[in-house]
Amino acid sequence: MTTFRIRKLHELVGGLKETTAVRELVRELEAKVRSSKVPFEGAALPGYLVEGRLPPGIASAWIFVLRPNTPTPPHYHPNSIQHMAVIQGGGTGQIGPYRFTLQPYDPAFPERSLLIIPERVPHSFEAGHETLAVMSFHTVAAEDLVEVEVETGEARTYLDRDARPAKAKPAVRPSRPAPPRPRRPPAGRGRPAKGPRKPRS
Repeated sequence: MTTFRIRKLHELVGGLKETTAVRELVRELEAKVRSSKVPFEGAALPGYLVEGRLPPGIASAWIFVLRPNTPTPPHYHPNSIQHMAVIQGGGTGQIGPYRFTLQPYDPAFPERSLLIIPERVPHSFEAGHETLAVMSFHTVAAEDLVEVEVETGEARTYLDRDARPAKAKPAVRPSRPAPPRPRRPPAGRGRPAKGPRKPRS
């Protein structure tokens, strides 16, 4: 049975994955992956895209882009349950002992389209011959999300605690026309009328 959380996340993925903001973010992360040697790059979705739309219990939303033919090191999140949907490309994954082929987001099958990864369960993914882009949701705020690499035990955060995702899209304020400046009356106009001259005695 489809849970309320899965249904809401399913609707959110379907509504966001083709938006200009998400496509631009995917392209930016693809460029970063190509210009570096890291297996993946990620960024939190800005608040103006998801604020008020995340279901209860979900605190942050992300986009991750994986380098082609490059497995991510097995890792886990000690403080978050992860929900993930493939929005571009394909590949394989492993969650705990289970290996599988990644299924692209399909609006007809919400439960198949969202992978659920419990806290402290190791997982890794490998893109195919093209970059793999996923939309990921976590139960902690973006700045609190922790990743622990299984092999080394090294822990890291994806964001600095002071670098929170933008909460609101900058408002565009229409410029107000400058008030009209008072016009000075031309010389000889607008002056008080002079009274009749008195006759000289």
